[in-house]
Amino acid sequence: MSDSEKLAAFFKADKSFDRIMKELLKKFEKYGEVKGTVTINNASINECEAANSIINPKSAFDPPFLRFKVADFERGIKGSRYKESELKNVLEAYFNTVIVTNKDKKLMKEQAKKEFFNSIICAHIGSSSEKWLKAMPDECKYGYIIVIREFEYSDLNTRNMLDNICKAVDSRIEYYYEPVQLAVLSAKITGNSHYFDSNTVAGKLLIHALAYLADIKEYKNAEEIKAVYAEYSIEPDSISCAAVAIGIRLLYGDRREHPAFNAFADLGDICLISSSNLNGIEYADSDNKRVYIVENQMVFSALVDVAKECRSSLMCTSGQLKTAGLKLIDMLIQNGCDVFYAGDFDPEGLQIADKLFQRYENNELFHIWRMSYQDYIRIEKSEDEISEQRLKRLNNIRMPLLVQTADAIKSVKRPAYQELLIKEMIEDMKSAALMTV
Repeated sequence: MSDSEKLAAFFKADKSFDRIMKELLKKFEKYGEVKGTVTINNASINECEAANSIINPKSAFDPPFLRFKVADFERGIKGSRYKESELKNVLEAYFNTVIVTNKDKKLMKEQAKKEFFNSIICAHIGSSSEKWLKAMPDECKYGYIIVIREFEYSDLNTRNMLDNICKAVDSRIEYYYEPVQLAVLSAKITGNSHYFDSNTVAGKLLIHALAYLADIKEYKNAEEIKAVYAEYSIEPDSISCAAVAIGIRLLYGDRREHPAFNAFADLGDICLISSSNLNGIEYADSDNKRVYIVENQMVFSALVDVAKECRSSLMCTSGQLKTAGLKLIDMLIQNGCDVFYAGDFDPEGLQIADKLFQRYENNELFHIWRMSYQDYIRIEKSEDEISEQRLKRLNNIRMPLLVQTADAIKSVKRPAYQELLIKEMIEDMKSAALMTV
């Protein structure tokens, strides 16, 4: 047994040295060498006597105050019969451990974080989420603090959670034109419909990832978070999945009409069609096979009477296209109805229209309505200027007709709204009705 081990055994045999040894260990972990001062403010007489039996030079301690230099303690053991011992070795033998300094611990911790992120990034190279994974540790933002907190608790669980978030992000970027409820997305990726709820850790990180990739800077309140979801056609709740409409008939698989919506269609009354209303519905129809869809509620209200007169169907998306609305459009087109979509002349309005174009690109029954370059140029523009961040969204527009409109908006940098085209829309609806008589 070495002198250090013998001295450690000596200290262990006397409980008066217990707190003294713990304080000495703290100093070694802090400095990594014989440095600093041990202070115990509530020391017992036995602890003071124990310390004084070792340190060199001796000191007249006045219990309960005990204070001595670490160097004096080591000088004392060097002058004892265990003179071959080193204080560091004594402490390691006493606590049966290898002393690692706080600095080394910090370096090891940082290295572990770096290796963790590198492994996650490597697993998602080439994916849409890779950019977010790289930005987190590089800038210590976009959910980084949350990830580190979870990593320190469990690196395996955090890895699994990030994998799930990346799958969700990648799927929404690939199919952003097809709305999905948040609960459905959660269940599809993880089997748990509440996994990505906005109050869960995974849900918060999903919002961080989506906002970063969409270059959205502010997303603290409910409305801003809703805007992040809308960017990727994610619907946070079932209530937001409804479409306002008149003149749409819903039919079961045997072609029987849904009795409630049959009455709404016969009366020409406005109704709200939710995703749950469409359970069991396999067909949707319009009396004159023409369905007009507008983004703005005011425009919808202005066109209701002419839609009744023309026996046309009319829908309002109230901004982003929702699950119920998309399912209705699918069924209407499959049933041979011509669908005409009109949105506002701003980046968001063109994005919605372009999403629909991508979904129905090869279908002659889908039409973009009153969103051409000529329509934008000849109506009055808003005084509000579109930010450069929002204008960037127009760079991804694919439909040729909308590309021309997008170029004009990027040049003028001011939005225009479909309320100013209500007169032309009414004329379009009446002319089409006359042609079908």
